[in-house]
Amino acid sequence: MAKQPIEIMLDNIKWEPIEQDIVETMMERDIPTATHQGILAIGDIKLRVYQLNNGQRVIEQNDLINLFKSWEDANG
Repeated sequence: MAKQPIEIMLDNIKWEPIEQDIVETMMERDIPTATHQGILAIGDIKLRVYQLNNGQRVIEQNDLINLFKSWEDANG
């Protein structure tokens, strides 16, 4: 099955490990935890993204909200 464009973009991010003390504490509580972070650049827009210990990748909530607000402002 072919990858979606967003998956290809996320595959090309330079993922940096997150401080392990924080990660280990959250994993002990059986909570999905970000183990790596990176920046997803879409044109001039930069979104903070995280890779969780279960393999899922997520976009920082505030960055996504700001992205939608900027699109709304641009379109009146």
